Amino acid sequence: MNHLGAALQRLKSNEDRLAEAHGAIATTHAGESEIAQGCTLLKTWAKEDARKLQIILNDLDAEPAESERPRPVRRRQKLPGIGLLWDLEELLTLTQAARASSLSVEQAAKAAKNLGLIDTVTSSRASLDRQVAWLETQLKNAAPQAILVPPRPKRALSRTPPGRSPQPTA
Repeated sequence: MNHLGAALQRLKSNEDRLAEAHGAIATTHAGESEIAQGCTLLKTWAKEDARKLQIILNDLDAEPAESERPRPVRRRQKLPGIGLLWDLEELLTLTQAARASSLSVEQAAKAAKNLGLIDTVTSSRASLDRQVAWLETQLKNAAPQAILVPPRPKRALSRTPPGRSPQPTA
């Protein structure tokens, strides 16, 4: 018995996790329109790749790998600058993990001469390559400001209820 089902399940799990992470980052950084829009698009790519992989898994009648349990995506509070940078770094790490899995499965598919699997995994790896390139560009753009520019000081909270003007003290 070979391990194709386990390898495919691992790749699908990576794609599912990547879709979840892209969605979380798009929501967390909704004020950064390029990040939010890009992550929303990449989430759809990851979901579509996971869907295609599930079809192949169903055809193979593969059992889920025992060691592959979904890991939660870390939810981070929105921190200006550095929080976005850390989230992009985490996304890049997740994307690279999925890319490594797709490379392994692609090579196995070629050795097995499974044309349907080759097409699916080659397409998945191409979208992962584009995701890596986009994430690296976003990191290059965000890093200098996030690391070198100090955050704005927090303004003191007013004790005046909303909608009322502060009363002068006599």
